[in-house]
Amino acid sequence: MSINQVVEQDIKNAWGFTISELVTSVSKNLETKLNHKADMSSNYTKARHLFLKNFLDKILTESYGNISHAARKAKIDRKLLRVLIKKHGLSAQRYKKRFLKPIYAKQILIEDEIKNAVKSYEGIIHQDKINTLYERLPEISAHVAEQIEPVEMTWKEAQMRFDTEYLSHALAANLGNVEHTAQKIGVNLRTLYRKIKQQNIKPVLSSIIDSAVEQKAIA
Repeated sequence: MSINQVVEQDIKNAWGFTISELVTSVSKNLETKLNHKADMSSNYTKARHLFLKNFLDKILTESYGNISHAARKAKIDRKLLRVLIKKHGLSAQRYKKRFLKPIYAKQILIEDEIKNAVKSYEGIIHQDKINTLYERLPEISAHVAEQIEPVEMTWKEAQMRFDTEYLSHALAANLGNVEHTAQKIGVNLRTLYRKIKQQNIKPVLSSIIDSAVEQKAIA
């Protein structure tokens, strides 16, 4: 099952109904933070910063804030890792204080995401319903965490994965028009051409466009 399906089913079990906007909001945020999915709704710079910040958060969580261990996982030197941590507004000390297994850290993040999303419905949905959902959060977060597959990447691979995923979708959304895509995502045209060549994006792009065309034909 996908994260979206699990979140939807668990909320429906707690309330007897579901709200598509709530499910989509929670699922999107969890996909971005835990499954290393690029945020396609933001421009290139903002989406890249968030993607790489989430990557650093993951390796620091799994390393309990140990710089040496995290640097080995990312395959970069410790000095660079410290620079990246500071650049992305993180603190290794915060992870040292957690002393939580990565799976529990994931569950806490999932619970926080659901709570933040549900807050906007307070006063709209009966408080008893909201309290019921809050009481079941440990169960729901554990269920969602089971669906999240570990993603092992180095720092270099994380950068490459973001560029391939984000730029492929951006180009597909603009039907392969590179100039239009560059304007939409806020990237210099020459830079975009260089990244397309570096990441060999064209074959990936072709398959995405073919799939989109096929789905429209079926519809």
